[in-house]
Amino acid sequence: MSKTFESGALAANLEQTRYKDIFIPAEHQRFIELSAKYFGINKRAKECITEYHHPLSNHTFVTEELRKMLMDDFWFYTRDDIPADALHIPLEMMHSLLKPDVAEKLRLQIIITLMEFANKVISESPKHFELISLVFNILEDAFESSEVPGPAEGPTCNKEVFILATKHAGRYLDKVAADERFKASACHLLRMMLQENYRYWQQTSQVEKWVESKRQMLTDDEVQKVCAEIGKPYFDQLNADLAAADTWEKLTDLPHFEQIAKRFTESEKAFPHFITKFHYVFFLLHLPGMENQRERLIWNMDRMMRDAIDEMKQEELIPFIDTIFDLAEELKQDYMSAVLDFQLTLGLKIIDVDQTEMKEIVNYFEKKLIAFGFVTPGNVFVGEDWQLSVDENHIKNIRVWLELIEHAKSPMEKLLSALIVNLKLGGIFLSDTDLFQREITKVLNSNITPYYKKVKQLTRIFPVYFNEIGAEGEIRNVTTNMDEISGRQDKLVHFLRKQVHTESNNTLIGLTLDVFKFWSDGNLEALKPIVPNNVFESIDKESTWFVHVHNLVQMMCEISCLNPDALPRRLRKPHRFGLASPRT
Repeated sequence: MSKTFESGALAANLEQTRYKDIFIPAEHQRFIELSAKYFGINKRAKECITEYHHPLSNHTFVTEELRKMLMDDFWFYTRDDIPADALHIPLEMMHSLLKPDVAEKLRLQIIITLMEFANKVISESPKHFELISLVFNILEDAFESSEVPGPAEGPTCNKEVFILATKHAGRYLDKVAADERFKASACHLLRMMLQENYRYWQQTSQVEKWVESKRQMLTDDEVQKVCAEIGKPYFDQLNADLAAADTWEKLTDLPHFEQIAKRFTESEKAFPHFITKFHYVFFLLHLPGMENQRERLIWNMDRMMRDAIDEMKQEELIPFIDTIFDLAEELKQDYMSAVLDFQLTLGLKIIDVDQTEMKEIVNYFEKKLIAFGFVTPGNVFVGEDWQLSVDENHIKNIRVWLELIEHAKSPMEKLLSALIVNLKLGGIFLSDTDLFQREITKVLNSNITPYYKKVKQLTRIFPVYFNEIGAEGEIRNVTTNMDEISGRQDKLVHFLRKQVHTESNNTLIGLTLDVFKFWSDGNLEALKPIVPNNVFESIDKESTWFVHVHNLVQMMCEISCLNPDALPRRLRKPHRFGLASPRT
């Protein structure tokens, strides 16, 4: 494990000097002074504006604080003794944040906040109606000034952010549009958003091209039906309806972004066979507009996969396996848990339906699965909150592979060998809550005769006893006694005790040995990757908590003629600590 050392003292100094030499314009200073007698409101205004002018401004913080100013502090800034144009300052600040270098989700939040603010003004303080005009000017300027992006630009375009807010426009601008002074502005803005919405969906989906690429598997009826539902005829009708909509009510009746996404999802019904349904959902996963629906689509694909395989001929299975692993490669970064479910479902079905004499299809799947890779524990480390960080898909990957090995009617020996190698090289991480003993029992109860020696080798890697994963035993009692002796003043021992008690896992024996070695050689650098910064910085080699223990450990090594690695094993009879397992 390697973790960059971060100095707590440096962080504290940077925090103290972060806001020095920041220039705040006079109009912003006057805005801060408006709330001088109101501590909470003033503090929010001062911190927000100061952060806004910082060279490395935290856009998330600024956006959230501006929203609180406009919505929560609205009552204060609309009082009679406050200038009527006071809220121009936070509104203009929001306007300046509607730019490409601000995250898309923050720009969406700003757009929605501005719409909510307009609704709040019309509902609670109509005398400040000029603020609504300013809101419309900001929204229209941000929309009109954004160019249509190229393929590589993605969400840098404000228009693509605006179309995500089409649903919110109908909700928050409803009262505003009922006012004759703002009806035209509200209708114009919503019309632009809907027009861009339909253009976006039609250009990014292009269902006709997908249909053409799948011509061999689709019937004419399926082609006609899906094109009519989400193809050019559908969008031509939407644009015609939009052109004819001459009132706010008619505009809000037209489908917004989420409704079109739902229509794309429901168009799966156009395909009567599961194999074509599966390929259609695969097509949806690649549409940028379906990003918010992606997780639900992935879980639906797992269900469809079982039914699709039942419809296939034997010669179609290998290309289908390739398709699934291509999809898995695309999704592994963000949806690894779902990918593992895919692989398990696919593997179990392939094992059941493979009718070839030499199980060529199962063997092909096995090779693809091994080539795809294995999830190791990753960079196991303890954060500043003393909580352990480990890849949560590690144990799930082991369970998936074991279940496939157990289910196979003919030995999946290559997969078993690959599991052994991956655990030896990448390490294994088990906590006391994983209840991994059940998986070991299933393996031992399965058909292990053909590869008994390898199963034996595998089970030796797994630390499955409670004393192996630090869940019980003398290590708990010893660390507790040591911590109490020092009155919890020795932060290193206190950290070790907390890890043993709350984060029981198979790395704790190694952690204990590392601490013991530090007491022997005083090498602080060896502790840097394995303890949090706040613990590391508390260690003082001149303190009584190190000096006396250091002398004691060196004396023990000298008397026993053993080094710090061998001494702990000599002090008592060896337990099955599972130290042969690589430490992560």
